[in-house]
Amino acid sequence: DDFQQRQGAKPTLTEKPLLKKVGTGQVQFEIRLVADPEPQIEWYHQDNPIIKSGQFESKQFRCQILTDRHNHLVSLTFLKPQPSDAGQYRFVARNHFGVVETYFDLPFGSDGRPIVSMAVAPRFPKKPTIRQKGNVLILECVLEANPYPEITWYHGTKVISDDSRHKTTRTESGENMYALALEIINPTLEDGGTYRCNAINDKGESNANIALNFQSNYPFFRVRVDNISNHSIHSSIAGDDEDKDGPTFIGKPRIIPKDSSITMECRCLVKNDAGEITANLALNIEGAPEDDSIYPKFVDKPRIISEKDGSLIIMECRVKARPKPDITWFQDGVPVKQNARIKQTMVKEKEDDTYLIRMEINDADMEDSGMYKCNVKNSAGQSVANMSLSIEIIPVISQRPRIIRREQQQKIVIECAVKSANKPQITWIRESLTVRQDSRHQIIVREERKGEYVIALEIDEPTEKDNGAYKMKAKNEKGEVVTEDIIVRVDDQKKKKDNEEEEEEREKRASKKAKKQVSEPRVIRGLRSEVSNHLTTQHSRFHISILIHTESASRRIIGNVLRIRIGGGC
Repeated sequence: DDFQQRQGAKPTLTEKPLLKKVGTGQVQFEIRLVADPEPQIEWYHQDNPIIKSGQFESKQFRCQILTDRHNHLVSLTFLKPQPSDAGQYRFVARNHFGVVETYFDLPFGSDGRPIVSMAVAPRFPKKPTIRQKGNVLILECVLEANPYPEITWYHGTKVISDDSRHKTTRTESGENMYALALEIINPTLEDGGTYRCNAINDKGESNANIALNFQSNYPFFRVRVDNISNHSIHSSIAGDDEDKDGPTFIGKPRIIPKDSSITMECRCLVKNDAGEITANLALNIEGAPEDDSIYPKFVDKPRIISEKDGSLIIMECRVKARPKPDITWFQDGVPVKQNARIKQTMVKEKEDDTYLIRMEINDADMEDSGMYKCNVKNSAGQSVANMSLSIEIIPVISQRPRIIRREQQQKIVIECAVKSANKPQITWIRESLTVRQDSRHQIIVREERKGEYVIALEIDEPTEKDNGAYKMKAKNEKGEVVTEDIIVRVDDQKKKKDNEEEEEEREKRASKKAKKQVSEPRVIRGLRSEVSNHLTTQHSRFHISILIHTESASRRIIGNVLRIRIGGGC
């Protein structure tokens, strides 16, 4: 374990909050997180503090913290739940490295009782046991799950079904708690090996492994009977090569499994010429040299570590196995491959056959959330560790708002994109007013891929009343974010069309008027007398240029030059 306390870590949730029943009529919120140093805890109901930091019990509530190094289990117990306790709750954990908070609801039914229906992933809270009842060997384990999972028992890789020698049972022992058992009737040496109880429901999967150390072949063993009729009788029994002078067994032996041997209880008949005597013997069957293989067993509970302000996530577990196992990581059932962000390692520790298995995720994002499985397998068997990783952040705007005009559909769409661990609550605001959904306004939230949502506001048949500054607010359990304003300008389509037609008509009239003015030059009076006076002193032949300007309705200047030739004597 190379986690150093001096490094520290801000509080980070490792599982989603769990609501469950405890005691008589009591309910409890349960939260798991990692933090170093131990965080201060605060609980709020409708934003009103109910448990302050350092206060762990009140008349209505009890807050408890169970700490294992930097792993913490925090619970809030409702001692006497009442309808007034219904509503939203906020959990806050803080230390000097950072703070984490989450929200959840406590619903009540019409009968005034809290509604507890949260699902629980299967888990085996206690170590499996083996016991014997008569000629029946019983393998037992305790399971917690909701809903009740699908149960499958395995002997090695073979599925065990109920038959004349095998029987599976289930007994409900409490809220979401069950006692599972596999009964083996008249066990033999062939029943030795590794057994696995697999439990799976919608929330996850878990396995309980049990080793039954029978050998695969009949071993040699020695029987010693002392102090029978003042005689010591020694006999060797080895399978088919039975000593004729040896004892005769009466009835069916009773087998009692132990760590590396088997004790067989039976009645033994001893005869000689003088008579016979029976004795109850306990025969110790010493096994042949054991296979030194060790099926993978997890030494510690798997854990999740958050470092570098949550940007580095480390999943690790310690396992004992011989020979060295192969490791496969899965996320939501899909194998996880190493890349530039993800590094997987397995290091053998000083302790014999113990390995530290780690997977590091750098630049962790919401897409890394999910149910992880570490599958450890060698020639002796396999084991699976389950870890749930939940990365929650406030919504992040990944694409700024933009306007999409769909003229044919007479529709305007304002669209943006948001990153959020869970589907966010969306509110669109125009100016300072909330946009309500109706026959013309529709809000669309579409998940493009895990943790990324496209948000759109569709406006059908927009009018000038829809003009204004729009912004979008996205909210989840961690907080909220608001986009920048985007301006929507909608012109009245009919008015715009009428204005365009009127302008076009004015231009047509102006064009006609301009043509008429150009084709009919104006007569300039008084020109003759001025010219005539001028001709008395000049040559008899002149060119006089007269420039006539006309102006069209469009205010463009049209220039026309009229040349007048004046001969002598005019």
